[in-house]
This record gives sequence, structure tokens and C-alpha cells, in this order.
Amino acid sequence: MDIFFKLLPSKNKCRSREDCQSTLNELFIEFAEFDYWKSDLQVILKNAFSYNISFPKESPGSLLYFGSQFNKLIFASFYLFRKHQNINIENPEWKDLIDKKSIESETELLDRIPFLPNSLSKEEIKNPNLFLNSFFYHKSLKKWIKHWNVLLEFSIRKTSLIGYDDIYLIDSKYFLGLLEACYLIFVREFQPNHQTDENNQD
Repeated sequence: MDIFFKLLPSKNKCRSREDCQSTLNELFIEFAEFDYWKSDLQVILKNAFSYNISFPKESPGSLLYFGSQFNKLIFASFYLFRKHQNINIENPEWKDLIDKKSIESETELLDRIPFLPNSLSKEEIKNPNLFLNSFFYHKSLKKWIKHWNVLLEFSIRKTSLIGYDDIYLIDSKYFLGLLEACYLIFVREFQPNHQTDENNQD
């Protein structure tokens, strides 16, 4: 299947922890809050497997831009898979599940629900690296990037991925888990002032 998007743009690669932190801050702080990420990802997944595509909030161009940002997230997740140390939190609290900015702005319980993971197992919520391991043992980085680019292209076409290789439908659910796992790692270790706050607690 021919696709328009470049498979492995080198500019998106994370070569150090600093690169990874910068990317995650750009994505989850500067680009959009987490509930926006989940809603746009669900639109792309729905459109890719539908003959009647819809853009309830975003234009096709906006979805493509979101897709380019998600592409960066896949590269960041690959760095985390290779270099990040597993940290298990047995009983996660709000501060382990939602970023500080969103905790401050979303004070009502019902408003926080969209930020919570619903595609990860209980053990993966405690230790998101478990999901990253499953993700990249299942497919290589290059294959996941190609899979994402195919989804993105079909999300703005009037043709559906239904009828192509069933693996696209079966494996696409992994992207929701990837988003949630990366967000949890960001919340716990990479959001701004994380290191400062840890030092103040010592």
C-alpha cells in the first residue's frame, strides 16, 4: 500500500533524555491537553475504518497536523522503551495520573475522568513501561510508523481500511494504550519542575 507520508523523518528522533523531555513537554504542555489528544486520536481511528468520515471539531488539515504530532510521540515512546527505567507505583494517586496543570484547572471529579487511562491494564497503569515493552515487541518502530501513517491517510479519505489487511484493525487499538502510557510517564517523570519538586521533598 502506497502512502504519502515519510516513514522515518530523522528530525523526530529522540537521541537523549533531554530530547525526550523536550518532546513530551512540547506535546502535552504546549500543543494540547491530554483530553484533546484522546478525542482527536479517536476521530482518526473511527474515520480510518469508516466509509462516512466526519470531522466534528477539526478540519482535515488539523487532523493531519495532529497526526504529525502523534508521529513525534511514537519516536519519543521508542526512546522510553529503550532507555527508560521501569518505575512501579503500587497505589497511584491523582498526582501520578494527571499532570499538575490539569489537576489545578479540573477541580471536579467528573472533569478529570477523561484524563484517566482506560486502555491499560491495572499493572500497566502502575508501570507504563510494561505497555511500551508489549508495543515494541509486537512490531518494530518502522512498522508502527508505517501503520500510523496508513491510519492517518485513510482518516481523511472517503475510502475505508475495512477490507484491507485485518491487522490494521486489530493492531490500531495499541495506539490508545501508547498515548496513555506515554502520558503517565510524562506526568510522573518529565513534566516541568518535576525534579525541583522532588528535591523540595527531600
